[in-house]
Amino acid sequence: MIRKVQHRTAIAVACVCFGGVAVPSASADTQRKIEIHRALADIYEKLGQAPSAMEQYAALSQLAPQDASVQVQFGTLLARQKQYKLAIDHYRRAVQLNPSPDNYGALGDGLFWAHDYKGAVDAYTRAGQRWAQKLGVARQYYQNQIDQENYNKQMKDRD
Repeated sequence: MIRKVQHRTAIAVACVCFGGVAVPSASADTQRKIEIHRALADIYEKLGQAPSAMEQYAALSQLAPQDASVQVQFGTLLARQKQYKLAIDHYRRAVQLNPSPDNYGALGDGLFWAHDYKGAVDAYTRAGQRWAQKLGVARQYYQNQIDQENYNKQMKDRD
């Protein structure tokens, strides 16, 4: 019962609050749908209803396929659910659409969480100075990974 009330409240609030980012190439009707889905996704995230928020981001991805911010937001939600591979796919799409430092930083985060430290180093390097601290950490993890692989190889060769 509470979930139904929350869902109805979310829809009502979304229909009233249009604080979304405009998509220049979208028609007025499509723009309205985008704003509603953005508001719903935000509300569902705040309510802790990740599956419902993911549905909204999936709809947004269809309505605004060229909007890099949708890809980053969807990726971030997926990463919070520990669905790192899917999150990385969305971050990569965001970088393709808009190769900004923030999008590269988000990609670096996704790769780091997925334990792809070499990929994280590359993404953080492209992200620039703002991401220097995370770049340093990713480099250390990558070096540790290389050291561990070398050690394991040496132990295997000893046998």
